[in-house]
Order: sequence, then C-alpha cells, then structure tokens
Amino acid sequence: MFPPTFLSFFPLEASVSYPEGSSINFSCRAYASPPANITWIYRNQNKQFKNIQSGEDIYIPSVEPLDSGSYECIASNGHHEAISRSFYVTVQYPPRVKIDKFIDLNQRPVQFQCEICSVPISHIEWFRNGRHILDEQHFLIKTNSIRTENKDCLTTTLTFQDSIHEKYGRYECRAENILGHYSDHIDYQSKIVPMPKSRNEQSALLILPNNTIDQS
Repeated sequence: MFPPTFLSFFPLEASVSYPEGSSINFSCRAYASPPANITWIYRNQNKQFKNIQSGEDIYIPSVEPLDSGSYECIASNGHHEAISRSFYVTVQYPPRVKIDKFIDLNQRPVQFQCEICSVPISHIEWFRNGRHILDEQHFLIKTNSIRTENKDCLTTTLTFQDSIHEKYGRYECRAENILGHYSDHIDYQSKIVPMPKSRNEQSALLILPNNTIDQS
C-alpha cells in the first residue's frame, strides 16, 4: 500500500480566467494503493463551499459569473493522508449597468445613482445630452465598490453641485471593459403642473422632474 500521488491535473495554473459562456474542463488523476477516490469541493467568493462531484473530471458547458471561485480536487484512498489541488476560476463578463430611475422630489441636491457589475472592472463615465460630464464645479461624481450576490460591483453617484435650473436633459451612465460596453439613462425634464387658484384668482406653476413617483 502507498499514499496517493497526482499523475496529472488540468489546468496547470493555480488561477485561470474564462469569458462568460465558454466551456471549462478540470481533471485530476492520482495513483495510489488501494486506488484513490477523487472528490471535488467548490468554494464561492463568499467562502461558502459544497461537494459538487466525484470522479476525475469536471465539465461546465457554459460558465456564468456565479461560477467564479475555487475548485478543489481531493484524492484519498482511506489508508493514507489525502492530497489536494485547487484551481481558482474567474469568470469575466461585460458590464451590467442599471441606473436608479427614482428621483426623490424632496432631496437636495439632486442625485442620480448607477450600479455597474463587471469583470474586469469597468471604466465609467457620465453624459448629459450626449456630452461628457466631468467632475467639476457643477457636478460631483463619486464611485464606491460593493459586493452583491457574489458579484463585484461599483456604484457611481452624480450629484448636482448647485441649482437644478437648466440642468434638465438625458443623463447617461456608460461603462466599458475589455469584453464590451453598456449604458443606461434617465430623462430629467421639467413638467408644468397647474396649482389651485388662490383667493385673488392668481395662478401658480410647479416645476417637477420626470421619472418621479407621484406623491399626491
């Protein structure tokens, strides 16, 4: 009797990257007496783990972002110390972009928030009516990292630095990485709503932005 020894394994690298939708194959072959059993454990980016398969090979026909994580091959024959080999998989994908379509009527200053999930991290830009917005006197742009549903994401917030007058228009959040680009937008426009007439029969106008929830 003798302990398990790996004869071969694939991939050879300890860390590998695959584009979303591609197929991947892992393999571990071990020599031992008695013969070794091969089991696989998967650990996601939140360190949660599960036994996923027994046997020398794993095949995933179409990987998704949630397939990112560590895949560990364990060889054991029940008489000697087990051996293992781990492969860390990163699934790369183009940006998913979602801009919050709700604007709080009572909030000042006005803010737009956009969430971008992608691997690798995307380059993010804001546009107003097709023109690039810079982080300057009239606008403040702030970006933060977040983790959601085992995905790495960014949130970027565009804040008006001064009065909202003459800043109506289409605001677009654009993101791009090596796998592609995507954008989402919000239309922020004036809407004239008649107010009830006062006692002296004079009328007033209220300016409201679009993409708001009716608070009446």
